[in-house]
Amino acid sequence: MGFNGTHLGPTIRAARGERVRIHVTNDLAMPTTAHWHGMILPASQDGTVHQSIKPADTWTAAWTIEQAPATLWYHPHPHGQTELQVGRGMAGMFIIDDDASTDLPSEYGVDDIPLIIQDVAVGAGGDAPGTPASAPIGRIGNTVIVNGTHQPHFEASSTLVRFRILNASAARCYNLELSTQGTFYLAGTDGGLLPSPAPLTSLLLSPAERAEVLIPVPRGADLTLRSTPFDLGMSHGDNIASGAEDTLGILRITGAPDAVTRVLPAALPAPELPQRKGTPTERHFTLGDTTINGKVMDMSRIDTVIPAGSTEIWTISNDSARAHNFHVHGTQFAVTAVNGAIPASANQGLKDTIFIAPGDMVELLVPFSVFADPVTPYMYHCHMLWHEDQGMMGQYILTGGAS
Repeated sequence: MGFNGTHLGPTIRAARGERVRIHVTNDLAMPTTAHWHGMILPASQDGTVHQSIKPADTWTAAWTIEQAPATLWYHPHPHGQTELQVGRGMAGMFIIDDDASTDLPSEYGVDDIPLIIQDVAVGAGGDAPGTPASAPIGRIGNTVIVNGTHQPHFEASSTLVRFRILNASAARCYNLELSTQGTFYLAGTDGGLLPSPAPLTSLLLSPAERAEVLIPVPRGADLTLRSTPFDLGMSHGDNIASGAEDTLGILRITGAPDAVTRVLPAALPAPELPQRKGTPTERHFTLGDTTINGKVMDMSRIDTVIPAGSTEIWTISNDSARAHNFHVHGTQFAVTAVNGAIPASANQGLKDTIFIAPGDMVELLVPFSVFADPVTPYMYHCHMLWHEDQGMMGQYILTGGAS
């Protein structure tokens, strides 16, 4: 399954201020949607379960780009079928282009490279589909592909490469590091750039999270971006079933002998993070095994009503024994605390999805748009897609403000 092809979809690019209009025709044998993940836009254009596209029908979404340069993506969001459709390859990147002033590598496909990481089930010999393993967080495949390719190899023509990494897996988390265990640099998170590149030796990405990383590639280098074992915070058996103890090669990277020298930028044009306004409304959400605040999704129920244009404090606690993450539609939030402490660099930029281990609690400062719509809701949910399909999702509407 794919967009404009049999697997994945084209990268869509637009800049702040541009008007976008996209026509989506459903040639599948089942209903689907096209959700613009991370985009700030009216709820009626968001492509959720409420904008279902029947087979042979066409749905058109139109909006104006009104947010910072960032690496976003698009994927289906049909109620109860999201894991199936995304897991079979329905995903693509949506890049909001950099401001002209950036010093980052920006030649798409040359030194600015998309990496859509997925795990799939492959049978013996590689020619027969297998059944993904069952795990507490969802379906775990036995084979990793990147941009639809198994064991990919990239030859760098510059000594610093920007990789836009998307975890498009249904459930698997990736603990990314270099085979040299060397330093790479985090330049951006879900919703935009950081103020300066942050040095890292590992980076955990849960499903739907994105990261823009800068990897130094010396001339003649031969290294591998890989995923290594980590602790999801679950029981030992559940960690194993969820792939947390796997070592996986993601991408082999070699440096061309005549690679162009590029220097790591000292500063980046980061967007301003949301600020507290007055005495913001505070809300608390408790994550169960497949519930939020003890409830499962009901398309006819609005769980939260929020004034358009307001900024709120959301505290999310994982009271279950399962790993979760939390995604909010129609916004990019700031993570103000993780278990009461200052968040690590991977959570210091704008985010729309955040990993929450069992027993953990995060505090988010969430700014909401001015796109009031008392009828059409946005969603918030776990982005472990089996959890989402089981009903681990809620709905909010924006009231007042501009329409």
